Amino acid sequence: MAGFLLLIVAAFIIELTLVIPALMLFILQFPVVRSGLRRDYPEDWAKYTALILIYEAILAAVFFIMATTPRSYMDIGAVYNIFLILIFVIVLVIAMRYLIVRSYCYGTVLFSAGKWAGVHLKSDLFSKVNEADYAVRNPLNLKLKKGNRVKVSVRRGMANSVPTDIIEVVK
Repeated sequence: MAGFLLLIVAAFIIELTLVIPALMLFILQFPVVRSGLRRDYPEDWAKYTALILIYEAILAAVFFIMATTPRSYMDIGAVYNIFLILIFVIVLVIAMRYLIVRSYCYGTVLFSAGKWAGVHLKSDLFSKVNEADYAVRNPLNLKLKKGNRVKVSVRRGMANSVPTDIIEVVK
């Protein structure tokens, strides 16, 4: 991903034909990103892959539009184009933030003790949970074993969410 972003920036600054190797890196990074995300986030790897690729495509489009915009900053058309691009990117980032938020996350059971369980959660972009071990309730009295994958509901806060209850055991 870093190579793709560096080539896009170089295409913007140095030579526009560097977009071709950047696009090749964009296509070649997909299997690498997919395998890493599939290992770390088995339930959500497709969403994370799509999100990363969407953000990179948006960034590439912005750089392409900026590269094709006239270099004269005194031209009102160039300022107008840059202003529209900034508004578009801000609206898109805010929309993506609200579209991808959810009220649950996935974790691995560390131990179970009656109505409570210890669950390890990886950092989750969609539910805004930080990676840590959490003590959560088991209100449904699910039979939990060490290593089970579980779906955990989260209570949303201002910055981060807090895991609260185990909803189900994921197969």
